[in-house]
Amino acid sequence: MRNSGTIQSQLNEIESLLSSVDILDERVFHNSDYLAGVIGVERRDGYIGGYEYCISTRKFDFRLKNHSLLQFAWKDDTCTFRYLEAPLEVVDYEEFVTEVFGFEGEDAVELGDALREEYAAYTETAGLKKTILPIRYDYDSSSYKAGHHPAAHIHIGYSTPLRIENDRQMNPLSFVYFILRHQYPYEWLRVLDSRDCRSIARSIRDSLQTIPAKFQQPEDKAHLRLW
Repeated sequence: MRNSGTIQSQLNEIESLLSSVDILDERVFHNSDYLAGVIGVERRDGYIGGYEYCISTRKFDFRLKNHSLLQFAWKDDTCTFRYLEAPLEVVDYEEFVTEVFGFEGEDAVELGDALREEYAAYTETAGLKKTILPIRYDYDSSSYKAGHHPAAHIHIGYSTPLRIENDRQMNPLSFVYFILRHQYPYEWLRVLDSRDCRSIARSIRDSLQTIPAKFQQPEDKAHLRLW
């Protein structure tokens, strides 16, 4: 795992990236292993309970305008990167201002945050989505078991046995590119228009460290893997 300085630099780049496609709501600064205890809350209270806990205790690095969360935690040679899709069936603040109050364009810009209180009341009474798709990346070599539990893998969905093995060690930026590509297709097109594709390829694949050979046994080659 890269050092904290490198990761913090990537978090700064992620902030700029998310802002450039206009989906960032806020950033919160934490120490490297701030997610301790979150998994326990999710196991006890389910996905929605865990999500609400993260919101109320501000245990996230980035909150997006659609209320989804991005979390990055690392310690020693392990890391966890998480995308928590918001379980609420809501529109973002800008859409709310337009759809409910009819403000558009410059009028909406001039209005600013004047309707944030009304928006908060709207989100508190919002219904729940029928489906959600959280995504998590883990790297933990101590949990490796050949053919069963990869050292590096992506979880898709909540409380499922699905683990897709990675041949390379993701970092925060490559994870966010993965999320944008698969969860935000229109914003991803804006990324492609504004950034050099070769630079993106280096960030998501070419510059990533490969998993050590001792964590890639013959049993691990008998299934589909990423990279």
